[in-house]
Amino acid sequence: MLHKLCLLITVISLLQCLSSNDITVGKTFKWMRITGRWEIQSSPNSNSHFLWERRAKTREWGYSELINYNSIIAENPLNEYSRITFNMEIADPIDNPVQIMAFFASRYSRYSRYFHAFRFSGVRAGLKRVSLISSREKNPELPRRVKWNYIIEEKLTKNCTLEYDKNYFIDIRFYGKKILLYINKKRVASFVSKEPLNSGRFGFSNRNASIKIADVKIYSGKKIVFEDDFSEDTIKRIGVRTRRVKKTSEEVKE
Repeated sequence: MLHKLCLLITVISLLQCLSSNDITVGKTFKWMRITGRWEIQSSPNSNSHFLWERRAKTREWGYSELINYNSIIAENPLNEYSRITFNMEIADPIDNPVQIMAFFASRYSRYSRYFHAFRFSGVRAGLKRVSLISSREKNPELPRRVKWNYIIEEKLTKNCTLEYDKNYFIDIRFYGKKILLYINKKRVASFVSKEPLNSGRFGFSNRNASIKIADVKIYSGKKIVFEDDFSEDTIKRIGVRTRRVKKTSEEVKE
């Protein structure tokens, strides 16, 4: 009896979630929350808006590196983009290490194990380096519920000092198999891959510091194929809420 009641409450909660404002029929979404507390905010001194993840704290679930961070991913993949640009501000470090990722070429699935990223790393005193990393499954034959079944490879690392509470213009460019990173119009890193890295989903991740993202643009040549000034909330948030039900005296007797 108790089991049936709990199941009914779970189903009702799921239906309420699916009919809530987070998942609106006919609404166009640009982003999907994987983990974290992502929201849209407006700047107090201007009419501009930004994407903000403010929780900063993470938990190592072990299913993928994106799930271990606070992560948000584009709702739809793009093919053969040539450039990704955005403004980024990192703030409020709470613990070590501080790590921020701009990831791309993601073959998104439930556990998001395939992707590439520029990862900015440091401590509470500041960020000191940037790395190009790649993530892939260790053993694709294992069930996806198996934890830590992925490998993170570091392709290159460069010294790169970023300050907290300061805005940076990030520019990632793709030329065939070559990828370049510019910060405030200065080239910081370049790498030649074995295969092109400019198709798939892209997104952002943070750990132990909050992050603000503004004015995202994706180019294919000179054409803008994706942009978001965050003047509207287009984040898809999916979750199931359950409630614990206490047994009544009659159920205990049964």
